[in-house]
Amino acid sequence: MMKKFQFSLESVMGYKEQLLSAAKAEVAKINYEIAQLEIEEENLKNEFIQSENNMQEQSRRGITPQMIAYYRNYQENLRRMQQTLEKKKHGLFRERERSINKMTKMNIEVKSLEKLKEKEWKTYQAASAKEQERIVEEFTVFTRKA
Repeated sequence: MMKKFQFSLESVMGYKEQLLSAAKAEVAKINYEIAQLEIEEENLKNEFIQSENNMQEQSRRGITPQMIAYYRNYQENLRRMQQTLEKKKHGLFRERERSINKMTKMNIEVKSLEKLKEKEWKTYQAASAKEQERIVEEFTVFTRKA
């Protein structure tokens, strides 16, 4: 009787699957961070527009030079914040690209191991079928002699 099938690289395959899951989670985390930065960018853009509208409204009613300087300084700070967010976002894009490449590599490795497992399974099935045929043959020969 043949022993139960066991893939010879099962532990390696499990480890690679864990790495693949971690890489997928990393890409998802980065995508989330990018989405959050885009929301922040949109909020800054809206804040800038609101500031511009407020300044124009006050200009119609009369505005002091100090208030104009205040609005300009505030808007400049918003621009700098937006540039900082843009730099962070580009950094995350690069990080995401690296993570996607890593995930792709892990996926290829897992698929290769799955194909190897399938090949070993077929070899095991063929050997098992031969063993069964041998047992049946021995049984047939034994019962004929008896």
